[in-house]
Amino acid sequence: MNLKNWKKIKLSGVKVFLRAIRKSDAPRIFELINNRKTTFFLESVDAPVTLKQEKEFIVQAEKAWKSKLKFIFAIIDQNTGQSIGCCEVGSYDATNRRASFGIWIGKPYWRHGFGFEAAVLAFQFGFETLKLNRIKYRYNLLNTRSKKLTQKIGTKFEGIERKTTLKRGKFYDSVVTSMLADEWKQKSKKIKKQILNLEK
Repeated sequence: MNLKNWKKIKLSGVKVFLRAIRKSDAPRIFELINNRKTTFFLESVDAPVTLKQEKEFIVQAEKAWKSKLKFIFAIIDQNTGQSIGCCEVGSYDATNRRASFGIWIGKPYWRHGFGFEAAVLAFQFGFETLKLNRIKYRYNLLNTRSKKLTQKIGTKFEGIERKTTLKRGKFYDSVVTSMLADEWKQKSKKIKKQILNLEK
């Protein structure tokens, strides 16, 4: 996969596919992100978000793709062709072959397996395209959906970071998990089968 042609990258699953976020996504992402339940567990943003802010975010995301600092994807529903959320392989460190993972899904699309499939595609991109050795996934201690996602995908618990995120006037602890390249190699076939089983 040639990262120079990043605008053409498409990572396809059964329910969703991932592609680089682009300016035309702004109205749809703006619609989905403006839900306080959706943004409660996001560290860097909270509703309300303006359309101008969303457009500025996408401009910065495109610059990050070009400079290979982070890779922000729109998550697209295979059936409708609509954006349903975003995920990223970020904090990319080519020297040490490590990165972080983050994801959010619009509330209407919770509990349908979209997040799990998007995460698998992102991890596959990280380990098999970027040749990473380590992907870190950090999430709010109260985020039960993220906890279930880590259990499904198989990241390993590393510890608790205390009071890392200030949200709506209160500090929250974060859970740190990670996966290594050799672990992905061992688990990836089983993980991909789980996606197919969700369709049965």
